[in-house]
Amino acid sequence: MRGGYRAFFDTNILAYIHDEGSPQKRRFARELLASWFPTGRMVISTQVLQELFVVLTKKLSPPVPSGDALKELEHLNLGAKTVVVTPEIVFKAVRVH
Repeated sequence: MRGGYRAFFDTNILAYIHDEGSPQKRRFARELLASWFPTGRMVISTQVLQELFVVLTKKLSPPVPSGDALKELEHLNLGAKTVVVTPEIVFKAVRVH
């Protein structure tokens, strides 16, 4: 399938899961999540968690209630490897770029 690879999920992919205004993107994002989440090889970052909360509660129409958004973040954190964004990680990413 995907070997030992990990997949980093950015905020946009996770937000599309809830975006009723973009049904095609929503379906694709849900398929990605269903494929990767159970594998234990899905990766997110603390930045993604923060951004996703804002998108879910402030930018989507209709917005996701804060309590539901928090449950979503907690669920993602339990099933995905969550990387804490540090200056060193940012510098390494810039060097790789």
